[in-house]
Amino acid sequence: MLTDSGQAFPSLESCVTKYAGAAPAQSATGRGGTTTGAAKAALPSREYGAIAIGESGDGLLTGISTGRASYAEAEARAIEVCNQGHSGTCTARMYLDEDSPCGTVAGGTDSDGAVAYGWATSGTGSQAQVAALASCSEIAHDCTIRLNYCVAY
Repeated sequence: MLTDSGQAFPSLESCVTKYAGAAPAQSATGRGGTTTGAAKAALPSREYGAIAIGESGDGLLTGISTGRASYAEAEARAIEVCNQGHSGTCTARMYLDEDSPCGTVAGGTDSDGAVAYGWATSGTGSQAQVAALASCSEIAHDCTIRLNYCVAY
């Protein structure tokens, strides 16, 4: 029977050093136990994405940005891509990350005959589609999927 983590993981520090490129773990004792600094180096960095949408005379405009270091960076790039060659009507509406890597836009016609949109993010493309269609259906009829995008994180 194992009595402590040293027996269960005798080479954890060498593994973290080898595969995460970190220095050997340094321990610090404080109230609540021992904290090992090498564990942080083993965690993957998060990546963020955004989907911007807008309208032009030709219809729906979209801009997608992925692999960014922050939501703010992803948002700025998605808006920039969406607005390329247009009058600057795009706004970031969806944010993507490891928890919600899929975004969907659904569009339909509202009671006044104008185009209306609903959108959603989710863990899978099919879940995002269902949610976007439901969102669109609250304000429009004949809703269809206009954009469905998933990032492989």
